[in-house]
Amino acid sequence: MHRYSIGHASLRGLGSNDSCMQTDGHMNLGILTREEPVYSLLIYRENLKQQLSALDLDITTISDEDPDFEKVDLVWDPGLLSVRFPHPAFRYCRPPVVGTIHGLAGHTLSIREYFPDPVEAVIGQAFHEQVAKEWKWFRNRLAMLIAVSKYGAQEVVSVYKVPR
Repeated sequence: MHRYSIGHASLRGLGSNDSCMQTDGHMNLGILTREEPVYSLLIYRENLKQQLSALDLDITTISDEDPDFEKVDLVWDPGLLSVRFPHPAFRYCRPPVVGTIHGLAGHTLSIREYFPDPVEAVIGQAFHEQVAKEWKWFRNRLAMLIAVSKYGAQEVVSVYKVPR
């Protein structure tokens, strides 16, 4: 279930059905936009928005504060991490959901490597366990998961039990 690149044909194949697409045949891709504290994810999202626009897709920015998925054919969350919960609105969203996972270091490194402070380690481990618990429903909601590397794909299959 991992992808290393994304193309126009594969996006069209994920649309919930042709009647949901705009009358001019364009797919409207909704991109979940979080207030991004991780600069590299902001750059990633903006670069891909530019590339996807060139594929003749209509792009709709969806705020994570008040997501509205009704006017889009496909929803994409480009910023999944080991320290980020899947958005709870994905439980009930009508269109298919695509996500990009950037790594699960918080789950794959030893707790001492990731959190050198013992108090942070206890809190951090509990947090990561809660994120992993949320992936139990989220992995079944995903139409596709894009991993940024082969190693990242292996991590998500191993840690979150996402099928290949």
